[in-house]
Amino acid sequence: MKRYKLKITYFILLLLPLFASCTDEEIFQGSGVTEGVPTTVDISVGTAANTAKTRSALLESEERKIYNLYLWVFNSSGNVECSREYSRADLIQAATDLTTSTGEVDADAPTSMGLLKNISLTTGKRHCFFWRTINRMLTGCFMWSLKY
Repeated sequence: MKRYKLKITYFILLLLPLFASCTDEEIFQGSGVTEGVPTTVDISVGTAANTAKTRSALLESEERKIYNLYLWVFNSSGNVECSREYSRADLIQAATDLTTSTGEVDADAPTSMGLLKNISLTTGKRHCFFWRTINRMLTGCFMWSLKY
C-alpha cells in the first residue's frame, strides 16, 4: 500500500509541471500596441569589423565606411511607409549624434556607425530594409523587422 501511494505521488509530481505550464495563448497574441499611431524613432546603425581576412587592397577602415545609406520601412500590409536617403553629410551628422548620445566613436571610419534620428513612422509591426554604398562602388543590404 505504501508503495502504491508513493507511485501515485511520483505520478502527480511528474504531471505538475505540465498543468502549471498550460496557459491561454491569447494573452501573448497581441502586443498591446495600437496600430497606426504616429511616432518618431531613432535607429542606431553600424558596420561590424571584418572577421575574415581578404585580399582587398583597401584598409578595413575604408571597407567599413558608409558613403550613402537608403532606408525603406514597410508596414504589415507591405506598403512603403518611409523612404529616405542619407548622404555622406547626413551620415557624418548621424555619427556625431551617436557619439553625443552614447560616447561611441570610430576614429578610423567615422561613418561606419551612426544614430538616425527622428524617423516619422506609425506604430505596429514594420520591416526595415537598408541599402548602403561602401567605397562609392561596392554595395550591401540588410533587412530586419521591428514591432513597437
